[in-house]
Amino acid sequence: IINSGFILGPGIGGFMAEVSHRMPFYFAGALGILAFIMSIVLIHDPKKSTTSGFQKLEPQLLTKINWKVFITPVILTLVLSFGLSAFETLYSLYTADKVNYSPKDISIAITGGGIFGALFQIYFFDKFMKYFSELTFIAWSLLYSVVVLILLVFANGYWSIMLISFVVFIGFDMIRPAITNYFSNIAGERQGFAGGLNSTFTSMGNFIGPLIAGALFDVHIEAPIYMAIGVSLAGVVIVLIEKQHRAKLKEQNM
Repeated sequence: IINSGFILGPGIGGFMAEVSHRMPFYFAGALGILAFIMSIVLIHDPKKSTTSGFQKLEPQLLTKINWKVFITPVILTLVLSFGLSAFETLYSLYTADKVNYSPKDISIAITGGGIFGALFQIYFFDKFMKYFSELTFIAWSLLYSVVVLILLVFANGYWSIMLISFVVFIGFDMIRPAITNYFSNIAGERQGFAGGLNSTFTSMGNFIGPLIAGALFDVHIEAPIYMAIGVSLAGVVIVLIEKQHRAKLKEQNM
């Protein structure tokens, strides 16, 4: 839901920008006020608080964590968030420069892609998880994204890029929940710790990716796409390494 909001928000904002450049800011401010009011009315603090059943934070507990278990997933999270954020951030500039998309065209493309991505998450993600492990699913989603990005590089027409835009975000939207699921599965009793690592390195990639992609965009408009393709392929390699590592651990535990 959060990821869908990140994609749909700019799309809807683009439609509003057609009316007035200030309208998206007014709308965002109104939503902020609405969220504030709903938080006061609908969200309540629990009447009773208890710490029973919770383990107190002790520094020595960190030394008992098997850090090796999280190294590869953390690297995978950083690499993928880096590549995905780089592409998503510069997508509007890319389409505007390549085929002269207007804010309305960009909004249609992003909103359509966000809707398709959300529908696939809702209706197909759980079904895929019944037949594939998280790592296998991530690898296939990355390969799908690579193919679609390559098609985007060679597309030059208005409608070809529009159609590709509707499906390019599907792979990205499917990867994120798969990574979250994988972290949860390997964390065991360390769910909070794993969630913190996932959030931290996702934010780090979201920060670094657009910076580097912006610099590459000044060199050539296709450069960020090439970077996203390279990062996705690197993600496939990392997934294969992680699968081998997991297989060895399973053999040792048998």
